[in-house]
Amino acid sequence: MSRQRPNPSRKIRMTIRKPERKPRAPSKGKAARRPKARSGAAESAVGARVQRAFMVLKRVAVGPPKIGIVPGSGLGPLAARVAVRAEISTSALPGYPPSTVEGHEGRFVFGRLGGRDVCLLKGRLHGYEGYTLDEVTLPIRLMALIGIKTLILTNAAGGIAAGFAPGDLMLIDDHLNLQGRSPLCGPNQADWG
Repeated sequence: MSRQRPNPSRKIRMTIRKPERKPRAPSKGKAARRPKARSGAAESAVGARVQRAFMVLKRVAVGPPKIGIVPGSGLGPLAARVAVRAEISTSALPGYPPSTVEGHEGRFVFGRLGGRDVCLLKGRLHGYEGYTLDEVTLPIRLMALIGIKTLILTNAAGGIAAGFAPGDLMLIDDHLNLQGRSPLCGPNQADWG
């Protein structure tokens, strides 16, 4: 049985489109109410935590990077390929929880990889460490605030496709969240996208 390998020269492009919201029609007999202006992320406790950590991180960030990378299991050595221009321990960021997983250093690395300015996170946080999803997503929100426009997340994942073998690359463009919780719940932080 011949196995078909993925074509590495094939370019994959993903586009995420936000649904357009239709403006509400004003109710009859009453002037249309304008929604209260919100100050964005700083209004919530999560937003305040993100802002405190961001104020420290932005002093270190160089580039400015447009690509963020969070290497998953087995790809930690990718950090050694980054021409480091600056880095900071996550323990230096106020409100940033420590990773409890062995081998997860907890560092933001800024530098060049493949001719591009990148921000790479060495060591990530997990829900199974007892952290809330707001805490687990903190590094991603920080990357967004420093200007990351493209985020590359990698992980060790399994599949049932007969054509896949261990070590094959695959693109995951969706997933089933069976955790019963989501970091997207709660008030929308418009400045986070």
